[in-house]
Amino acid sequence: MKELKLKFDEFPELETERLKLIAITEDLTEQLFPLRSDPDIMRFIPRPLAKVPEDTRQWIRGIAEAFERNELLYYALQEKSSQAVFGTLGLVRWQPKNYRAEIGYLMSKQHRGKGYMQEAVRAIIAFAFREMHFNTLYGIVDPENQASSNVLLKAGLRLEGHLKENEFYEGRFGFVDLWHHPKGI
Repeated sequence: MKELKLKFDEFPELETERLKLIAITEDLTEQLFPLRSDPDIMRFIPRPLAKVPEDTRQWIRGIAEAFERNELLYYALQEKSSQAVFGTLGLVRWQPKNYRAEIGYLMSKQHRGKGYMQEAVRAIIAFAFREMHFNTLYGIVDPENQASSNVLLKAGLRLEGHLKENEFYEGRFGFVDLWHHPKGI
């Protein structure tokens, strides 16, 4: 088995036909704040809403620090035609011992239904398997989030199971679906 490539000299930006997957930097705070502060967009993400732009800036700093520690890759999704940043996508919760990582993402309501997330997820999956040498990728999805389940299904992930009371957030236990994509599929 090839050794995992988890350390990069510089951030590995990716491109698709319509998108650029770029590093999340503090200069994107104003573009990402509306996403991180929107209760509808964050509805299925068990993280606190950003209340002010500084909350988003702190989140961005945390991402940069985790990248420096070789713990994650987190991208801003940018539409090539307009240069608009409309979402995020990352490989998180790396398990180097198990050659495994989680895919996580969110996007603006205005950009939904155009196949952008599908395009971006396919790009990051290809990069994770070919360049980083992960063996398995997985996604954790709230069972009510059918749109997210559809993205993972179209990207080749398969529903593997239901994790009942898997996480405790905002005073209740959550129920999530586990999606799985082994390299061989």
